[in-house]
Amino acid sequence: MKKLLFSTQFLFLVGCGHVAHHGTIAMKESDTLVHVSIHDVKIGDKVALFHNICERTDGPKGGGRMCKRQEIAPGTITKVFNEHYSLVEFPAGTKVSEGDFIETVSK
Repeated sequence: MKKLLFSTQFLFLVGCGHVAHHGTIAMKESDTLVHVSIHDVKIGDKVALFHNICERTDGPKGGGRMCKRQEIAPGTITKVFNEHYSLVEFPAGTKVSEGDFIETVSK
């Protein structure tokens, strides 16, 4: 019984360790620095910037829209303002647009 309990706890903890945190772009400070709304990050954490690519689709019931996410660039948390907002630095030339979002990257 103890082995079963230990195994269950181990699987639960391992499963929780791979959760990526998602955040949104709050404000662009410069060409390379962006304020983001994201929780549970620290200085040095790696993130990826994504953009939604949405296209109209045709289908038997009239169609609709389908979106895919496209990775734009890697970034790094350079400053944590508070529990809600952080500063992310992206490589020079990265185009950050309204609606873009970030996700933490596993090390």
